[in-house]
Amino acid sequence: MTSATRAWSQRFFDRVHLMPAMSHTSVYGSVLHYLKGVQAAAGTDDAGQVMGAMRAIPIHDAFIESATLRADGRVMRPMYLARVKTPAASKGLWDCEEILKTRARRGRVPSGERVGLPNNADVSASSAAAGAAVAGKRRYWVYVLLFLLVF
Repeated sequence: MTSATRAWSQRFFDRVHLMPAMSHTSVYGSVLHYLKGVQAAAGTDDAGQVMGAMRAIPIHDAFIESATLRADGRVMRPMYLARVKTPAASKGLWDCEEILKTRARRGRVPSGERVGLPNNADVSASSAAAGAAVAGKRRYWVYVLLFLLVF
């Protein structure tokens, strides 16, 4: 997309011998923003202070130029519509996408709305079942993160 993204991807490839996927860049960006939040919160790792700092500073890394972290934890960032290039239009092995359109910083979920988690009525109706479902989802994501860290 940009010279910064290409340079970061090449460094990643040189080290791992694999071109980065969205999961790689997302984890890199989120950890980098967390570390910037710790630094902005005067070096403390207190969750409340770090989250406040993370919401106050814009998200900026090799892949996200300007994004913000909402109070509900969702990232407001530009979204891209891309098309796969034809072989004739490609300039190299990993030059395979053409950005057609950039959508402004909008979240896919309105503020205050939760996706994939039970609402209050569901929790009060069967809190044990809802709690088990949430725990199962958390366990799934822990396994995904462990997989990404190991491989």
